[in-house]
Amino acid sequence: MHHLVFTARSSPSRLKPFAVPCIPCSDFSGQVLRVGSAVTKVAAGDYVAGFGKGCAAHLCVVEDTNVVKLSGASHLKAASTAGVVTLTASECLRKAAATAGSTVVVIGASGGVGHVIVQ
Repeated sequence: MHHLVFTARSSPSRLKPFAVPCIPCSDFSGQVLRVGSAVTKVAAGDYVAGFGKGCAAHLCVVEDTNVVKLSGASHLKAASTAGVVTLTASECLRKAAATAGSTVVVIGASGGVGHVIVQ
C-alpha cells in the first residue's frame, strides 16, 4: 500500500494510525515453514488457514491460536478467505442471541458473511 495514498494523518478518525509501509490483509492460507518452541498444534509442513496482520505479504508470522490445520493443499484457496468472514458471521449470530431453532432473516445471503450465516 503506497504511503502517499493512505497515511495515518489522512485516515478517518475512527481508524488507528498504522506504520508505513502498511502490508494489508488479515486472512491467509499456506504451508507452515517454522514454528516456535511452544507451538504444539501445528508443525512445519502442515497446511493451515487463519488470520493475522500483514497477511498479503509473501510470508507472515501469526499466533498459533489464530490458525486451523487443513487436511491438505487442495483447500488452500477456499480457506484463505474464510477467516474474517467466518468470525464476522459468528459474531453477528452471537450479538443477535441466535440459538438452535431460532428464526434468522439474512439480508444479502449471497455475500460472504450472509452465506456463512445461512450455512
